[in-house]
Amino acid sequence: MFINNPPATFQAGFGAYNPTYDKDGGLMSPGLTPQYIEMIEWFRELYADGLLSKEYAVMKESQAEELFKTNRAASYGRPIWWDHEWEQAMKKSGQPDAKILNLSLTGPNGDAAVGLETGVAGGFYISKKVPEEKVKQLLKYFDMTASQEMTDFSYYGIEGVHYTEQDGQKVLTEQGVKEVNTTSKGAGVLAYAKWGKVISASGDKAYNDAKIKEVENFDEIGKIDFYRVITSEAWRETWPKYSDEYSSMLTRTIVGQTSVEQFRAYVDQLNNQPDIKQAYQEMAKAYDQFNQPTITE
Repeated sequence: MFINNPPATFQAGFGAYNPTYDKDGGLMSPGLTPQYIEMIEWFRELYADGLLSKEYAVMKESQAEELFKTNRAASYGRPIWWDHEWEQAMKKSGQPDAKILNLSLTGPNGDAAVGLETGVAGGFYISKKVPEEKVKQLLKYFDMTASQEMTDFSYYGIEGVHYTEQDGQKVLTEQGVKEVNTTSKGAGVLAYAKWGKVISASGDKAYNDAKIKEVENFDEIGKIDFYRVITSEAWRETWPKYSDEYSSMLTRTIVGQTSVEQFRAYVDQLNNQPDIKQAYQEMAKAYDQFNQPTITE
């Protein structure tokens, strides 16, 4: 199950995250490549066969999550750290042996795991109207939240209240499950945690060790959406002009209201727009710079 944009795993499996260039050498957006269209055609067939929710186009994320947690959906793409809590919810909903599996896929372009994360998400903005002294205070606060101590607090809360120590690992209590969530993790920048999206705060050590083993090869086969790690002024200014219409066309194609041929023609039209072609040129340069080796003394 997915909401609007197909999950990163499928995009990777169909090769959308393989750098693709137009005839002028511009680096194309993953969502405007031939392999992406191939994936949309495949999803269209799934929808026609009843394997996608008929309401997926208007479904909210919370609704999709509820379907999955109550055993009414077979798959759903979210961070692995939810697995333990959702398995407990599934068991309460009449599936006593519920178990969530995290799988890699083999697509037309080989094996692929869920798209790798960049290590960052979102951003904090400080208005230029804020006095310099307050800016320094805010930056000092972010430095503090990036410590391991504050990161652990964001993930687990207060010892004896929100978590207990079991086998050398912090495990959330019932109160912790209710009160420690993604909101607490959004209060700062946090420290780096390789398995931060895998380890369940409510799962014990054995559970989490098994989860890590289940996905440890994702580093090797995982792909990343390179348009998330590079950018250009031209792309930032150009794509918002087309993104809403594009999303609408994509959805209509999957549900059968627009043919694949019409969607392909529409994407070709976008790819030949002068402003998009110029943005592709800039993105190609940005990608080349990104891949330049870092020289250290």
